[in-house]
Amino acid sequence: MASGPSSTTPGWKQMSWRKRPQSVVAWESKAEWDQVMVGLYCGDREIQQDALDRISAWKSRYGHRMPLAVECTADLIRCKLLDASGVLKSHELVLTYGLALVRFVNLITERKQKTVVIPLRRLAKELNIPVWIVNLRHDLTHGNLPHLDACQKGCDVVLEWLRQTYWSRQLANNLVRGYEEDEDEESPLGFAIAIDPWH
Repeated sequence: MASGPSSTTPGWKQMSWRKRPQSVVAWESKAEWDQVMVGLYCGDREIQQDALDRISAWKSRYGHRMPLAVECTADLIRCKLLDASGVLKSHELVLTYGLALVRFVNLITERKQKTVVIPLRRLAKELNIPVWIVNLRHDLTHGNLPHLDACQKGCDVVLEWLRQTYWSRQLANNLVRGYEEDEDEESPLGFAIAIDPWH
C-alpha cells in the first residue's frame, strides 16, 4: 500500500512550508506577549514599566521591523507614566504627548496611502480613528499647541483604539506564535513565523 508523498516529491517541501505562519515575531512565547499586553493596560505604573522594558528588549532584537501598533502603544504608555511622575511641566507634557500622537497618526495612516495621496481625515474614517484625533495632530504640527487635557484625552482614545484594533484582535485570532527552531532547509530564516498584520 502506497504511503503519503515523500519529502523528495517535487513541491512537497514548498507545500508544507506554505502552511506555516508567515512573519517573524520578536516575543519569545505567546505567554510573554499576553503578559506584556496585560501589563501595558493594567494601570499599575510599575507593571507598565516592566512591560515597556520587555518591548525595549523586543525592539533591540527585532529592530525597525517591530509592529507599528506595539511601538505606538509603548510611546503612549510612556507619556502617561511621565505625566503621572510629575517631573514634566504642562508645556513639556503637551510636546511629549504631541510627538506620540503625531507619530501614531502618521505611521498608521501611512500604511494605507496609495500612489495618489488620500486625505488624512478620509483615511482616519476608514480606520475608525476619530477625526478629532487627526485634527489634534494638525494642531500639533501646524497650529497653536492644544491644551494638555486634549492631549491626555487623545492618548486615552488612541490607546483604546490600539487595544481593540491590534491587541485584542491578535489575542482573539491567536495569531501570536513563539520562536521555534527549525533545523531543516524548509525555512530560509531557520525559525517559525507568526502572522502579524500590523507589521
